[in-house]
Amino acid sequence: MHPHNAMRAVRQPLSPEQVPRPLSAPRKPVQPRYRSVADTLMEGIVSGKYPVGAVLPGETDVAAQFSISRHTARDAMRLLEQAGMITRRRRVGSTVVSSELPLRYNQRIESINDLLQYSNASRMSILEAREVTLTEPQAQLLRLKTGAPCMFLTGIRYQRDDNRPFAYSEIFLPVATRATREKMRDPLAAARELTRKVDTPRLQSIEQSLMAESASRKLAGILKLRAGAALLKSMRVYFGSNGRVTATSTTWHAGDLFSYSTTLTKSG
Repeated sequence: MHPHNAMRAVRQPLSPEQVPRPLSAPRKPVQPRYRSVADTLMEGIVSGKYPVGAVLPGETDVAAQFSISRHTARDAMRLLEQAGMITRRRRVGSTVVSSELPLRYNQRIESINDLLQYSNASRMSILEAREVTLTEPQAQLLRLKTGAPCMFLTGIRYQRDDNRPFAYSEIFLPVATRATREKMRDPLAAARELTRKVDTPRLQSIEQSLMAESASRKLAGILKLRAGAALLKSMRVYFGSNGRVTATSTTWHAGDLFSYSTTLTKSG
């Protein structure tokens, strides 16, 4: 056939159903406003915009600058004080006393979002992910039958810019299907499933208990502490929107790298 007589393929336009949809970007965790304001002020201190000895803008000025309430501005300034970067005195204001970012992790709790915030502000390395059968005490905690299959994860948590471990966790994660449990033997897959299970929109409530504990030889080795060092132990039970337990965790925090504070508000 002569090339001039050859039929040319006509490309038909795609229907709306055939047009590939762009992949949605992963959802970024929502950070409380006072934390983002505190982070911005910290950056100003570290960069030299507010050198040591300088007085930061007052709560009213901070509120106006960031378009926030004075209460939110006060919470942001309180974080800087807890981090040891400023001191606050009446009639004097907030004075910069350190331009070094804190190495101590402080977790301030007012909501479920805050309780999960340090998961976003730090990084976790999964050490182990394996399938186990639940003992009677474990099954009671998870509201499951004794002998039921469950994923068991261990992990170490670090601050973003610090290689010292500040927490070690042991987590039980009920997983319904065998295929998913097999997949979760990979640490990355286990980390993704854990993140999905304790995602804020999926949670109804979290029960938490705290206690002091001395580091055993095992925990001291993991957290690079001396045996007998002070630890803060937290035990959490996560409840999904359907009221069922989605995960339980026991975490040991290094006492010299971690502090914990809460805000209680009177109702009614």
